[in-house]
Amino acid sequence: MNGSPRDVDAAGAAARLAEVAADGGPVEVILVVRGTLRPVDGSGGKRWRMRLDGDHVLTFRAEWVIATRPVTRGE
Repeated sequence: MNGSPRDVDAAGAAARLAEVAADGGPVEVILVVRGTLRPVDGSGGKRWRMRLDGDHVLTFRAEWVIATRPVTRGE
C-alpha cells in the first residue's frame, strides 16, 4: 500500500466500523485527512475547516487534533 486513498480497503473499513458501532459504546476513530486548512472565522482558533477536495469540507475542534504534518502536493 503506498498511502493513496484508492488503496484503502473500503469494504474492510466499513465492516470494522459496523462491528464497533453495533456495540453502541463510545469509540475513538483516528482519521488521516489531507487538504487545505483555515480557522473558522470568529472561533479564536478553537474550530478549524479543512477543504478536502472540490466538494468536501471537514470542520473540527482544535482539541481533537493529536498530530499534524505538512505534505507536498506530490505525496
